[in-house]
Amino acid sequence: MEEISEKEFILSPRQTERIALEYVKNWYKTKGKELVPPDKGERGFDLKTSDGFSFYEVKGTATGTTEVAFRNLTPLEFKMAQKCWKSNLEYNLIVVLNVGSDKIFHRTLPAEDIIKSAREEKIYRIPLRRREIEKYKP
Repeated sequence: MEEISEKEFILSPRQTERIALEYVKNWYKTKGKELVPPDKGERGFDLKTSDGFSFYEVKGTATGTTEVAFRNLTPLEFKMAQKCWKSNLEYNLIVVLNVGSDKIFHRTLPAEDIIKSAREEKIYRIPLRRREIEKYKP
């Protein structure tokens, strides 16, 4: 059994999500882009630009995860990616890795790659593993 170092700790899914969202908001802020939460009734994404041109779905994984970095999208998230792609709007899936450690980083997948690679099950699965996510480095 793998031991947890002093710097690592177990996060709940809600904590992981909150940390990942804050990380993304702060990262984009340093790039001069302010992200805001969806308006009431808007679904299929976590953050957007105030001009309504760019939409972001954020998924976070904690330290000590398996080889699979991220796999699931809800039908609403997938439909939002399709809608944005067809309307020439920007939609990105941002996968934040190593949440809860001092080695946190992210990768950004554009809507086109999501649509092309996702397979419908009860949810949409993206066949994305840690070694494959490197090509999405910002």
